[in-house]
Amino acid sequence: FIASAGAVPLYDIMSQISEKLGKKRPHLRVPARLASAAARVEEWRARLTGQEPLLTRQSVKILKESVFFDNRKASEKLGITFK
Repeated sequence: FIASAGAVPLYDIMSQISEKLGKKRPHLRVPARLASAAARVEEWRARLTGQEPLLTRQSVKILKESVFFDNRKASEKLGITFK
């Protein structure tokens, strides 16, 4: 569940997670076509080596969208209200 007082953009969530992990936040903007091509290559590499891909076409698709997370599900399922 996402516990927040309102809708939060994916970029803000990723920035907060990076900060808590002591990592640099995402800052590089990559054209969508280049990211999709890189994901295809990475998925191919992962299949060959048996490792998990670092980037997938699905993750690129999600990052291309304007994604917001809200607390509606947590409020409904848990009966919690956020301020």
